[in-house]
Amino acid sequence: GYTWPTLSQLFVTSTAGGNTTVGNPALAPESGTTFEIGARWTRRKWLVDTTFFVTRSKDYIARQTVNPASGATPGLITWVNVERARTTCPSEITSTQ
Repeated sequence: GYTWPTLSQLFVTSTAGGNTTVGNPALAPESGTTFEIGARWTRRKWLVDTTFFVTRSKDYIARQTVNPASGATPGLITWVNVERARTTCPSEITSTQ
């Protein structure tokens, strides 16, 4: 799937909590593929579901601190594309009775 940058990530500059966030009009859309596998077990009144999934992204949109806030110096934060990113959920378990 695709995730397009928001208008805020592209163009808005804002200040809060001593940090300034600056939009990045050069952001590319993020693309990714998710792999998922799951299993279900039922016994009498019990139902148990478990799921494992991995998402691999290209041009992942992330916040990046340009200069960290220290003392009276405000931090500058912007949005960048990370070439590759991977999100893993080792297990998601749901149980009902």
